[in-house]
Amino acid sequence: MRDLTLYDNRITNIEYSRLPGRNPNSMPHFLKSCEDGFDGLKADMRLTKDGEIILCHDEGYMLNAEGRITLFDEDHPEKAMKIRDLTLKEIMELRFEDKDNGEDVRPCTLDEMLGLCEKKGMIPYLTSRHETWREETSHRMGELLKKHGLTDIAIMNLYPGNKDTLAAINKYCGEMIACDTRREEHMFSKEMIDESADAGYKIICLCHFSEAPVTKELVDYARSRGVNIWEWGMTTREDVKHYLELGVNGFQMYTREVTNGVIREMGF
Repeated sequence: MRDLTLYDNRITNIEYSRLPGRNPNSMPHFLKSCEDGFDGLKADMRLTKDGEIILCHDEGYMLNAEGRITLFDEDHPEKAMKIRDLTLKEIMELRFEDKDNGEDVRPCTLDEMLGLCEKKGMIPYLTSRHETWREETSHRMGELLKKHGLTDIAIMNLYPGNKDTLAAINKYCGEMIACDTRREEHMFSKEMIDESADAGYKIICLCHFSEAPVTKELVDYARSRGVNIWEWGMTTREDVKHYLELGVNGFQMYTREVTNGVIREMGF
């Protein structure tokens, strides 16, 4: 797996896959993210019954009385149409409850999203929804990344414990950068950094670490191990500035406006 030369001397800003006012993981959502000036697009991947990759954060689709995709009910997941039980054709016939400028919006495939990344020069930041992950997902993802010429800049976003997934990615997408996403229940430490570095991750993205000891010493230690530290979900310019001062060089954000000006002010 290659090093992070592309990212070492820049601040990378990835949009989060649930922008306010947009259907998540949809083409209008991705187009708006491109217009907002993000560096990359985050997508949540699920494998369909017939081996294609559809983009969806949840394990399936909740439908309203009119048969349109509505908000996922976390308390009653059994009511969802499971993506793993649906073919791509069946999914492509669905439409979201919320329209975009009066137009119907359907689910988006990984192929379509990568085509947009290729056209706009965006970094694909792809998330494994591991409960339905299979080796053939990595194989298909590798085919699509090669089709669009994006293997060398794509980032794979994983969660701790996905060693089999990481092995499959290395097999089919050997040049991808792997990001180890950690939540606050995992204390940020040299031990965490060593664990991630030894497993082959090149980025650790910290989620909800507002109370955890993120220090410049630890960020510098991570860089010495070939690992970049990113932050998820900053909501104020002060937060962005604070983490930039610590050496954090990547963010996963809801809105571009939070980082506007801060990077220039600090000379990045």
